[in-house]
Amino acid sequence: MLEMLMGSRSLVPKADQPVLGFNFDQNKSISAPSATVYSGGAIETLTSSNALAGYTKSLRVAGGVANVTPLSALSTLGLGDFTLECYAWMTTIPADYYQLLFATFANGKYLTIRAGNGSFGQRMQVGIDLGNGANFCSNKTGPSLRNAWHHYAFVRKAGKCRFFIDGQLQMLAQGVSTTYSLTEFDGNFDLSGNLNSFVIGKANSGSGDMSIPEFLISKSARYQTSFTPPSPPLYNP
Repeated sequence: MLEMLMGSRSLVPKADQPVLGFNFDQNKSISAPSATVYSGGAIETLTSSNALAGYTKSLRVAGGVANVTPLSALSTLGLGDFTLECYAWMTTIPADYYQLLFATFANGKYLTIRAGNGSFGQRMQVGIDLGNGANFCSNKTGPSLRNAWHHYAFVRKAGKCRFFIDGQLQMLAQGVSTTYSLTEFDGNFDLSGNLNSFVIGKANSGSGDMSIPEFLISKSARYQTSFTPPSPPLYNP
């Protein structure tokens, strides 16, 4: 499956040490200085029907969420650059918002990669200032990405945010608009406050089912143009 994600796009450098991240295949934290821990979900062995080169196991979150700590790790993001990325396989996507990765900050800001609800045509979204209507949508829908592995990356550099699916820079529309004219959006919001939660696989209502073998958040803008998705694992020092 990974080979299907590859193209003629350039390779990217190794990720720097994440401030939050976990390799569920290897059952180990990949972050520093604090170790990442989680609760919820179940570790499952990948089969021939959902194999992904570089991983043999994955966290599966079906009908619940996985909670990730320490939340204090993300208080260091501030106004700086970051990359939030993962490989994920979505099997069931509810009609309401479905968060692959979702961090909520005490100052009302968010950090998410998610499938939108029906009002947004279940398009894939990223955002930071969601409480003020700042949802930015790709023209790719969650249902169109079901039952396959995909690489997702949400990147901020110098206050500007970009979204990549399978290494392809996504043209974005704000809110319910279907005019996909934005290569980036303003994400210059302070993320230095305390967090309320960081969860994997959260459905606002209904029930979802997804697998994620690894995720990370690093304090660098790892991608700026379309790229070949990295071979797993994402963090390989």
